[in-house]
Amino acid sequence: MASTGKIELGGKTSVGIYGIENSELKNFGSILLTNTATDSASVGMMTDGKKLENDGIITMSGGASAGMIGKDGATIKNNAAGTITIQGEKSAAIYTENSTPSNAGTINIEGKESSGIFAKILIIRTILSKIQEQ
Repeated sequence: MASTGKIELGGKTSVGIYGIENSELKNFGSILLTNTATDSASVGMMTDGKKLENDGIITMSGGASAGMIGKDGATIKNNAAGTITIQGEKSAAIYTENSTPSNAGTINIEGKESSGIFAKILIIRTILSKIQEQ
C-alpha cells in the first residue's frame, strides 16, 4: 500500500499508517501529528514484522512519539527522499525492537531527550545520511 496524500493526527496514541500480516507500506505524502502534548504517544507509521518505507515527510509535534516504529523482525527504511522531524521531547524518528532500521534520508531532532534512531535488540543498522540536532 502506498500513501501519497496528507494524514493529520490530532489525538493521543494515534497511528497514521499501521500494517499487519504481509503488509508493505510506503509513504510518499505527509504525515503530521498536530497534538503537542508531552505524552502524545503517537506514531506516523508502524508495523509488526513487515516492511515500512518513507519517501515523504513525517512530522511529529507531540512528546513520547515516533515517526516510524518496527517490531518483531520488521524492516524500517527512511529513504533518500524521506524526511522525519521530531519536535516533541522523549521521542524517536525511528524506533525498532528486534528489527532492522536504516536511514538514507534526513532526520531532524528538535525535542529534548529525543533520538534519531533508537534500536532495542538491534538486528542490523545502516545509516547512509545525516541526523541533525537543532
